[in-house]
Amino acid sequence: RKMADAMEVERSGGAGGDTKRFKYVYIPVDPSKPMEERTMEVTKETVVGCLMEHLREHYSAAAKLGTEKQREAFKQQMLEHVKKAGKDAQEPTSAMMDMMADSQTVDIVPLIPAVPAAGYVSVSMYVDDRGTAKELPVNGRATGLVSACGGQTQVLGDAFVARAYDNEAEDMVRLDFCTDEANPDAAWVREA
Repeated sequence: RKMADAMEVERSGGAGGDTKRFKYVYIPVDPSKPMEERTMEVTKETVVGCLMEHLREHYSAAAKLGTEKQREAFKQQMLEHVKKAGKDAQEPTSAMMDMMADSQTVDIVPLIPAVPAAGYVSVSMYVDDRGTAKELPVNGRATGLVSACGGQTQVLGDAFVARAYDNEAEDMVRLDFCTDEANPDAAWVREA
């Protein structure tokens, strides 16, 4: 998919062209639940952070660091991250760790990066950044998709997949990503 496809999605927006719509796919961790094609409306101002903001709410509502064991596991992960950052990294205070444990973040797993060889079209998977600490189960379908694209990330919990045109010289444009594309045998996966 190239810029022409991006422009088609761009033109399909609401009245006056201020609001645009794009499709993305929800891959539930529960394999008995079907994948869902969802639609989101964005404006030029919200196009970049729209999924992160929306999915932060999803992951926060889906599971929390509820037990003391989960909170301690998260704090240990944070300490390990600080140690990897090097000797100049400041060790977080207990209050900072508590605040971070109560916050929710979303991790982006690039399946196809937005590079010239791919026509600046990326496909990304959005996952719960706290999946390990929350002790979420493995999402077999999402992990299989990552693996088919050459990645080694084990996806824990629900996952979402979206496509975008982003060459950094122009405004980012969200492109449709449909349910039939969310499988390891899809044509775009062979290009990954």
